[in-house]
Amino acid sequence: TAAMRNPSLTAGSQYARVPLDAEDGSDYKHEPLRPQVSFGRDAASPGHYVLDPNCWQFVDATWFHALTALVISANAVTTFLGASSENAEKTQWLCYPEHAMLCFYLFELTARICAFRRAYFCGTPLMAAWNVLDIVVVVAGVFDQWISPGLNLPSDGPERTVLRMLRLLRLLRVLKIVRVFLESDLSWAETPAFQ
Repeated sequence: TAAMRNPSLTAGSQYARVPLDAEDGSDYKHEPLRPQVSFGRDAASPGHYVLDPNCWQFVDATWFHALTALVISANAVTTFLGASSENAEKTQWLCYPEHAMLCFYLFELTARICAFRRAYFCGTPLMAAWNVLDIVVVVAGVFDQWISPGLNLPSDGPERTVLRMLRLLRLLRVLKIVRVFLESDLSWAETPAFQ
């Protein structure tokens, strides 16, 4: 590895600049991998969106990111249980948590749009791509879980193929957990006590 070739390069310096003592740490500022959006603060850089404080800004809080990660993890477990079981009657109870999680995803999507407003769609290209992925996954889930059961689709046909593809999009919900970690403030992991 690079640390073996260059002894002065430590594991910490490969990833982030970590202050070694209190004097060095006085001017250290963590730069999280977050959308460049803030509520009621001055713009730090060009392309940084400053939003008026609103009641939806909790979507940018660490506790909400943790809750979202927990729901996504639970959704991955229920999806795995539903897919691995041969007997549909044994997994019938899974529809209730699936509906609850889809309600949470709808709430999260609505809250993010209300909190970030125009910045939700016009942010950095990476942020916009994550947001489009969120919208596609949630809309596919709504169609798959709530709309398609009311449609009397033939058991064999192109409609069923499209429905199966929509079910595969549900697996993309797991990718949302990557977004949660990218947006979370993990500066505590860079402190000397943690190193």
